[in-house]
Amino acid sequence: HAGQRGNTRYRTDSFRGKAVLVLGGSSCLGRALIEVAIAGGADYCYALSKERQFDAIQKIGGIPLPKDPQQWITLIGRQIDMLVTVTDSNGLYSDHLTLDHLKAINENGHVVFIGPPGVNSRSLNPFSDSSSPTPSKLICKSMKTTVMDRSFAFNVFDSWDSDPKLCKRDLEHLLELLEDHHLNPDILERVPLSKVAKVHSILETKKIPGFIVCSP
Repeated sequence: HAGQRGNTRYRTDSFRGKAVLVLGGSSCLGRALIEVAIAGGADYCYALSKERQFDAIQKIGGIPLPKDPQQWITLIGRQIDMLVTVTDSNGLYSDHLTLDHLKAINENGHVVFIGPPGVNSRSLNPFSDSSSPTPSKLICKSMKTTVMDRSFAFNVFDSWDSDPKLCKRDLEHLLELLEDHHLNPDILERVPLSKVAKVHSILETKKIPGFIVCSP
């Protein structure tokens, strides 16, 4: 619900009539983004993934697309209202964000950049002059004037520091979606607080197909 405030932010039809494109749609976060978009009434939620993940994306209401934009850009055209991409701690974006991805955004659409803990929100946005000169920033430079004003960077930790009241309401909204079964996260395991350090070491060395929840 980037850019939305007040009651509009939590309406069940807040995405009605909209088309969303999620880069990295097969990841745990990507699947959660698809479910949130569908819960908000999005008409279309496209998600980039490997072909073996297509069925999983379709089961939660997403429309899977191959990672190579040349295979779908002419099909979609410029209908995307929101493109969501995720960056890692090195400033690299999921699925190698390119101009072809941005060409799918319509004239009123915008981009949402999501970053991991420990990354400043301003550095997530490759259109921002304050961000480091990442490959993505150089790619996007030619579209800066048309997309910069319609892009948002989100880091959950920075957001809690800057607007805890809004973040608390966002969390309540997510819990409501969870209770209503609009969100169905893949819970692999529940561990006690004593095993959190071990879990972190696992997460640092490999990807896992779901979430591990701490139940102290």
